[in-house]
Amino acid sequence: MLAIRSVKYFILFMILLLGAGILPGKASAMVIGPPVPPAEASPSCDAIQAWLDENQDIGGTYVLRGDLIITDSLSIYMPDAPITIEAGPYHIYVEDTALLELIGSNITITGDGGTEGLIRTSSMGTLIFAECSITAKNGTGLFYEGGEPTSWSIDVGGTLHAPTFIQAFGDNARGIVCEQPDPLYLSNTFVKADGSGSACVSTVSDISMSNCRITAEGEGAVSVVSQNGRVTGTLCRLTPKAPQFSDDGTRWIITEIDELNFVLPPFTVYNESGLPNYMTVKLVNSENPYDTRYIALAVTWDRIVYDAGLEKNEPFTLTGALETQENILNDSNQTPTAYISFKTATPIDDLSVTTTPDVKICRLVFNFTPPSGASSVKLQKSVDGGSSWTSEDITQAYSQNDDGQALYEEILKEPGIALYRLKVTGSSFAGYSNTVTCTFKSLPLTGDDPEDIDGTRGGGGRNEPDRNTDSNIFENMLEYSPFGNATNRSSAAKRFSSGDNKSNSPLSQNDAGKLRKNTPSSDSSTVISSKDQNNPQAATDTYNVWSRLGLLFVILFFIGAVLWLNPAFRSRFFKK
Repeated sequence: MLAIRSVKYFILFMILLLGAGILPGKASAMVIGPPVPPAEASPSCDAIQAWLDENQDIGGTYVLRGDLIITDSLSIYMPDAPITIEAGPYHIYVEDTALLELIGSNITITGDGGTEGLIRTSSMGTLIFAECSITAKNGTGLFYEGGEPTSWSIDVGGTLHAPTFIQAFGDNARGIVCEQPDPLYLSNTFVKADGSGSACVSTVSDISMSNCRITAEGEGAVSVVSQNGRVTGTLCRLTPKAPQFSDDGTRWIITEIDELNFVLPPFTVYNESGLPNYMTVKLVNSENPYDTRYIALAVTWDRIVYDAGLEKNEPFTLTGALETQENILNDSNQTPTAYISFKTATPIDDLSVTTTPDVKICRLVFNFTPPSGASSVKLQKSVDGGSSWTSEDITQAYSQNDDGQALYEEILKEPGIALYRLKVTGSSFAGYSNTVTCTFKSLPLTGDDPEDIDGTRGGGGRNEPDRNTDSNIFENMLEYSPFGNATNRSSAAKRFSSGDNKSNSPLSQNDAGKLRKNTPSSDSSTVISSKDQNNPQAATDTYNVWSRLGLLFVILFFIGAVLWLNPAFRSRFFKK
C-alpha cells in the first residue's frame, strides 16, 4: 500500500509540476517587463524617426549604416528645411502593411540603388510620394514587387505646387520598376534615366500618365515600356517617344493663374524671397468647356524687375513666364503675377480663437493676419503647458484666404487646457505668433449617438471614415474658409492636392486612398494579416503551452506503461 501511495503521489506531483510550468511563460512577462520587440523590427527606423523629429525644422543629412526596414510606418511630412537621407549601398524596404510617406519639396533620398531598388516595397506595402526627390546613382530608384492582382491602382505623383522627381543613373538603370499586375498611374511626376540600356518606367501592366516628363538618355534607352499592357497619357512629354504610348491628342487652354502676394522684409534677396518655381494653372478642354483640370507648370520670374524693385524698397508687381507645351494654348495671354511689398519683420501677434462647444467636438475658429509670402505656416498645439508641441501644416490655408481664418475641430477625450500658436517660416512674419489658450470641458453624449465614444471617428456622422488615432497630427479635422467665405469651406487637401481635377484629386479623396500602393480592400484584412506580427509574445506563449502539455502526456504514458507491464502494479491499478 505504501508503494501504491508513493506512485499516486508521484503522479500527482508530476501533474502539478508540469501544470505550474505552463503558467510562468505568461506570468513572467508581466512581472519582469514588456515583451522583447520582434526580431524583424529595424532599430534604424526608430533612430531615423527620432532624428527627423529633432531636425525637421533645421534640416540635415542622415546617413544609413544598414538597410532601413520599415515594418510599421515612417513619415517625413513638409519639413521646414532640406532633409536628405543618404542610403549609399543600402536600401529602404517597405514590408507588408507598412507605410513610407514622403511629402515635401525639401525631401531628398539618394543612394546607389542597385538592381533591388533604392526604395523597394512589397506587394502590400504602402508608398505616398509628393514633391520629393529620389535619386539612384547606379541602379533602380523605385521598385514595386509583384503579387496577386488587387482592385487598387499604384499611384505615384506630385502636387499642384511641385512635381515628384525620380532619377536613375548607370547602365541598365531604371527609374520605376513595377512587377505588380495592377495599373500604374503617374501624375505630375518627372522621371529621368541616364545610361546604356536604361528605362524610365518599366511595368508588367497598364500605365496611365498625366502631366509627366519622362526622359531617357543613353544608347538603347527607352522612356516607357509595358510588357502586357497599354501606355496612355495626356499633357505628357516622352523622350524618346515610346511606340506603345498613345496620347489622347486633347488641346488645352489656360484660363486662370493664381495671383500671389508677398510681404517681405526690406532688401530680401531673390533666393530668399520664397517665390515658387511652379504655378497652379486652370486648363479648359478646347473642344469641351465643361472639361477642366488643374496642373503645375514651371515659371521663370523676371530677375531684373525684382532686383530693381528691391533696390527701391517700394511695392512693385513682378511677372513671370510659364513653360510652353505644344498641346497647351495661352490665347488669353495669362501671365504669372506676384505683388510684392516690404515690411519690417514682425511675427504675428494678433492670433485669436473662438470656441463653439458641440457634442463630442469643440470647434475652434482661429483668426490672424495672413502671413503673405510665407513658405510654411504651421498651427502648433501643446497639452503640457508648452513643454512640447505637435504641428499641423496649414501653409495652404492663408494663400487663398484673405481673412486669415481657419476652422479647427478638436475631438474631446478628456477635460483639460490646450495652448495654440502659429509657426511661420519665410516672409516678414517669420517666427512664432502669440499663444492662445483653450479650456476644454467634457460634454454629454446625445441619446441618438451612444456609440463611437472613444472619438476615433470624424465629425461628419456615421458615414465618415475612421480617423487614425495613432497619427501625430492632432487627431482632428482642419478646414479653411477660402476668401473669407464661411459658407464655402473646403479642405486644403481638396483645394491644392495633386491630380488633374482639384475636386477629384488623389490627396483630396483619401489620405491613404490614392497615392498608395496596393492596400487591402478592407480594414479587417489588414488587421488579420498583421495580427501575429504585432503580437509575437502571444504566439510564443501559445507554443510553450502546447509543448509542455505534450511533455506531460508523454510522461503520463510512460508511467502508465510501467504500471501495466508490472504484474503486481497491474493487478492493483487496473482491476477488471
